[in-house]
Amino acid sequence: MKIDMITFSVNEKNEYTRFWNPISKFLKTKLGVDSAVLYTGKEDINLSEEYGDVHKIYCGDDIPTYLSSIWGYFWISSLYPDKTCMTSGIDMCILDLDYFNKQIESFDDSSYVVMNADGYNPVSNFKNGTSTIPSYYHVAKGQTFKNILQFESDFVDEINKFNSLDYSNRYNGYSDNSSSFLKETSVENGGKWCLDEMYSSDMIRDYKNKESIKLLSMSNSGNVDYHFHKPYPPEETLEEIMNNLLQHV
Repeated sequence: MKIDMITFSVNEKNEYTRFWNPISKFLKTKLGVDSAVLYTGKEDINLSEEYGDVHKIYCGDDIPTYLSSIWGYFWISSLYPDKTCMTSGIDMCILDLDYFNKQIESFDDSSYVVMNADGYNPVSNFKNGTSTIPSYYHVAKGQTFKNILQFESDFVDEINKFNSLDYSNRYNGYSDNSSSFLKETSVENGGKWCLDEMYSSDMIRDYKNKESIKLLSMSNSGNVDYHFHKPYPPEETLEEIMNNLLQHV
């Protein structure tokens, strides 16, 4: 396997949309990898297609846009069935693509790889159903994503299904996000933050072809990526920050 594309999704929040233009440019010009973003907001905003693919799908007034955006970077892989895609948060910057490719180069194209499967707890906890795995850095062909996560072909249909799920009593239930710009995700406001991780964990664990699931660790990976901290830097500084980070890999 070798990664062809990094997939992202964002809603209308400027805190997230500000990342797309600089990070798509960085990935294409510095790391030589394609990227795609699924925008789930209602308002039509300008997202550059110069360095990556932009898809826009609004799921309707009954669906919170944060909910469609936390599942969108999984689903968007299905638009690229023959490409090896890797999910990533828009606020996460990959610095060493060779590291990721070396970890997966021996796996065949039917594999589904979770790069940081022990990011929260030991893999044994995931296997016995007491813990989830992170939703970022999942790697597979787009068709494999669709097969394992059982996507609907239409994103609106997929999100209506996703929204109907009830994980309030699974694992530790939904999480509260302390960020002021994400108040709508809180439990007291009916939010379902971390539904993506709980649902994808169950689907992966229950997949019948266990041999194709590869659970890796990044505990000794070193400086291969960077997760931006809140409050996020302004857009005009992001490209410079990413370039500076690359010099220290």
